[in-house]
Amino acid sequence: MFTNCGVIHIEKNSISEEELFEVAINAGARDCSQTENIHEIVTNKEDFYKIKAIIEKKVSVFSYSAIEWRPLNNLKLNKDQSKKIIEVLSALEELDDVQNIFSNAIIEN
Repeated sequence: MFTNCGVIHIEKNSISEEELFEVAINAGARDCSQTENIHEIVTNKEDFYKIKAIIEKKVSVFSYSAIEWRPLNNLKLNKDQSKKIIEVLSALEELDDVQNIFSNAIIEN
């Protein structure tokens, strides 16, 4: 249901898309994408620190980098389902023993 992978986020104004993606793919990254404000590099868990070190030679500051769980399949929810899952996730976040929560839900606003 989930896969463990490395994720690196870099601000778009730090490096060009072409340069970053070339470095990342040549280093062994699994996927490269971008959103409005960031470049995202996804790696295999085993290659995360190696790829991160190579990218650090080009970019000194990451906005986010970690090993996390990513869903293999996403589940699209309607508004009622989204409201219920948000309540459940909020309750889980309040527990002292919970450090991170990962979900495969696509929550409708």
